Amino acid sequence: MNREEFLALLEKYQLGKTSDGETKRIEQFFDQLQQNGPTPLLSNKKQKQLFGGIEKKLPELQRKKQRRSHIALMAMASIAACLCLLFWPSSTTFNSENLSIKTSMTQDSLKLSDGSTVYLSPYTTLIYPQQFGDNSRTVELKKGSAFFKVAHDEDRPFSVISDGITTRVLGTTFNVSKQDSSINITVASGKVMVSSKQQSLSLIANEQALFTKEIGLNKQRVNAQLYSNWMNQNMDYGSITLSELSTVMKLRFGTPFQFQDTSLKSSKVRVSILKGENVEQVISKLNYITKYNLKINSNVIKVSKSN
Repeated sequence: MNREEFLALLEKYQLGKTSDGETKRIEQFFDQLQQNGPTPLLSNKKQKQLFGGIEKKLPELQRKKQRRSHIALMAMASIAACLCLLFWPSSTTFNSENLSIKTSMTQDSLKLSDGSTVYLSPYTTLIYPQQFGDNSRTVELKKGSAFFKVAHDEDRPFSVISDGITTRVLGTTFNVSKQDSSINITVASGKVMVSSKQQSLSLIANEQALFTKEIGLNKQRVNAQLYSNWMNQNMDYGSITLSELSTVMKLRFGTPFQFQDTSLKSSKVRVSILKGENVEQVISKLNYITKYNLKINSNVIKVSKSN
């Protein structure tokens, strides 16, 4: 069932015109959503527009479902709206001409038609419409990493699609990275909903969703500053592990660390990365002020102990 068919079935259900089989299908869908809890990703206005007719069926549903409350039903309606993402096609469809931006060795930024700002890491490709439509705002991250500062618009949810994973918000700040077969979404502020074909996760600030084909979606706590400050002109880290610094270097310069000894990942350093400094200058600084040896080769920084 695609998105249009699903929404048509919901509308038919609201009007009381579904067959016994279709009614059972809708109510089973609500039952599956009940355990997830409510989500604020849609405004009350949108919920009423999409699912207001369900309220009229409350007396009947309460008899069938043992006094299901109004609040619970509206929560499920909100979740159902968000999980309609599961029925969206994995390819990006826009209402106007598609544009794309590609970065090479340096980062870049982009202002979208709704006022949202996107900061792109090196070696990143983003596809976006010249003008967003009236009902939604959708872009596609083809590769690399991007930090999004989304302009709030509760009537037009903002979605980032990347290799079948959809991140949906109303207005917040978050980072999306696509590397090889993995995708991670890190929230700096606000709340987002991340969905694959099989799963959905709700994230708040300092939480990250990591997706791999082998494991699926997995949520973990992280330091969101590592994923939200990389585009700043000056960065001063009083104490940062080499593993965390690797994340920053990957996002800012497109060059992650490769450790000769994995135990080095937890080693802490102090470093400042200033406006205008390139990756070679940062490596030279680290070699001077730390006890480690860093060498760049093929966009990878190899880290070992100094002799």
